[in-house]
Formats: sequence, C-alpha cells, structure tokens
Amino acid sequence: MSDNKKTKQRTLGQYMTTEEVALDMCRYFKTDKASWRVFDPTCGDGVLLEAAARVLLEHGIPINKIHLVGFDIDFEMVEKAKARLKKLGSDESPSIELRHCDTLQVLNGGLFATDELALLSNINIVIGNPPYGKNLEVRFFEACDRYFSGRAELVFLLPISFADAISDTAFTLLKGRPLGVTTGHVIVHHYCGKPYTQKRQKESLDQVDGFRVLSGVKLYAVGDGIPPQTGETLKTKPYSSEEYSPGWLPCLRTGDIKKYSYAKGRLWVKYGDHLAHPKELDRFDGPRLFVRRVPIWADKSLGATFIEEVALCAGDVLVIKHATNDPELLRGLCVFLNSPEVSDYIVEQRPSVGHRDSFPKISAKDLARLFRHRIPAPEALRTLAQDYPQKNDKTN
Repeated sequence: MSDNKKTKQRTLGQYMTTEEVALDMCRYFKTDKASWRVFDPTCGDGVLLEAAARVLLEHGIPINKIHLVGFDIDFEMVEKAKARLKKLGSDESPSIELRHCDTLQVLNGGLFATDELALLSNINIVIGNPPYGKNLEVRFFEACDRYFSGRAELVFLLPISFADAISDTAFTLLKGRPLGVTTGHVIVHHYCGKPYTQKRQKESLDQVDGFRVLSGVKLYAVGDGIPPQTGETLKTKPYSSEEYSPGWLPCLRTGDIKKYSYAKGRLWVKYGDHLAHPKELDRFDGPRLFVRRVPIWADKSLGATFIEEVALCAGDVLVIKHATNDPELLRGLCVFLNSPEVSDYIVEQRPSVGHRDSFPKISAKDLARLFRHRIPAPEALRTLAQDYPQKNDKTN
C-alpha cells in the first residue's frame, strides 16, 4: 500500500470500492431504471457511478438518458473520476456532473453551494461508500436521508459497525474482506425519509439487579504501573510466568475457561501496583463468574463459569460480581449466559460481534446492555441455578 493511500485512509477515511462490489450494490435499487438520476456523495474515483451507468446500459437505457452526479472532498479523486467516466462517452454521452466540494456542508445548507444544490434537484438514486471514522459514515447517512427525504432510494457500502449504531434499515452482510481490510462491511438499502432508530451506544456499567460487569487485569503497558513499565519490561515480562512462585496468583485467560468449568496453572502473576492495571483484588475473590470475551460461537455460548477461589483473570476475560455474593443467583445467571438466547441477542444488538468466523469479541457493554434489557428476575435465576451442572467447576 502506498504512503499516499495510507495517509488518505487515515485522514479522509478513504477505502475504495471494488468494481465487483459496486455492481452488486446497484442491484439493490427497486426504482424503475428508466427514471434513474444517480448521485454519489463521495464519488472517489467514480467506480460506483460507472457501475450504475453500466447497469443502466445493460438494461437498454440509452447512454444519452443516463444522468450522473458526483461530489468528493478530494480534488485528486474527482480528476480520477472524470477520467474514468470519460470512457463511457461515444458519439453520444451521458450527462455527468462532478464537483470538488464538501458534501456534508452542501447537504447541510452551505452558503456558497447554490450550484451544487441545483444539481441535486431531481436525484432519486443515491449510491455511495462514505468515508469511515469519526462517525462520518453515520453523518453521511443522516445527511442524505434528511436532504433526499421522500424522493430518493439509497444504497451505501458501510462498515458493519453502522449496524451497531442504526436499526430499522435493511442491510446485507458481505463475506470476507471486499475492501482488503479486516473491518466487516454491509450493503445498506434505505428509502430516504423512512424512520430509523439510532441506538444508544453507551451502556451504563452500573449495577443491574445487584450484578456488575468488571474487567480483568492488564499486565503490561509501557508507562503504566508503579514504577512505570519500560520497553524492557514488556520484553522480559518479569511479573508473569508459566511456573508457580510462592505468593504468585493464578491468572486465567480465554483458553482456560470452558462452559461451566475452568483450568488454572497456565499463567501465574506477581500481583501488585507494578502491573499496568492491577484492579482491586476483591473482584478476584469470592463468588463470581468469569466470562470469555471470545465466546464459544460454535456452541452458541458465551462460555461462562462460576468460580469462588482466588484467581485473577486477564483482559480477555470479564468478571461478574453480585452485590451480596449470592452463589445461587450467580449460578443461575451463568446458565442464562451460556444459553443460545444470549448469544443471539448480543449479535442482534451489535452485529459486528459476529461478523467474522474467528475471534469476534464481546465487551462489558454488551453484557451491560443484556442485563439492562433481558436479565431474568431473581426468582427465575434461582430456578435456572438448578440446571447448573452438579460437578466441581474447577478442572486442574
């Protein structure tokens, strides 16, 4: 990847659409093709506008009846789009209008955008791959939905995190890495002006029915800990070992935790302020649950277990404590967390959790949302506790 491309990905959120994905996006529109007037608010090098034109040509629309409009904040990309779309010309040419401008300012009523706004007066097809980062993808969606309300059909290529933020829009999950990055992507199909819901992104981690979700310890980080850890500390890892030393505590990681059981002994930690983020020790003592941040997706289980003995857990494991340290309620909650209902709910609420085949992670906020909206009543948890396997939780 060139330095220029990396810079634009970082500063402008540019991730270019492939021709294959561009053509696929065009097939989501329901509007009669004979009436298409197409706008790409972030046209880049013009691949989406070209794809729309080619789909129209395939359906017998005369080239001189094709109307394309594209805006982009990057002058270089606008010039590339002009070169690409010029190839569509022949004896007769489509109507093509490309502008170097800030689309969000235009759609939000820019004072000096009269010419650009005039180009949008009869647009009824909006297709785009908005920039990512700083909530830009959501801002472009909202701006287009508002400006073209009641008169345009919209298809956007967006990071799957959009599905975490907005509900009541139709989206199709793309497999693999169509843009060459690990971020999952969805194709969103929406009628501008149709009501949608912006989900609450921040879930309180306060207690819910006495339960609280906590994080594990972070062992190493340059500059953290007392005294501050150095690069040499990260290299030598003096505070953790696979071998037991007197006074050191077991520390569990994802691979040590199964459904209703755990194994200790793979990692021992010298606990204290010298760790990057040691946490308070009482969260690692007494009745509690350890929950994997990488669930057992094949089993549709979060992978939770009950534990009472003193043991730390690393950052890839979550801790659930109860205000009264009630073992029965905790075991009932463990049964609930290991049910397919819970994994389905978490993926439904935050689709990006389940978009990859390997190592999708949940967060404390996922569990906080679950507790706030779906946790069973205490009586139901006590009934569920009867289904907790009658065996020792610990395995050595």
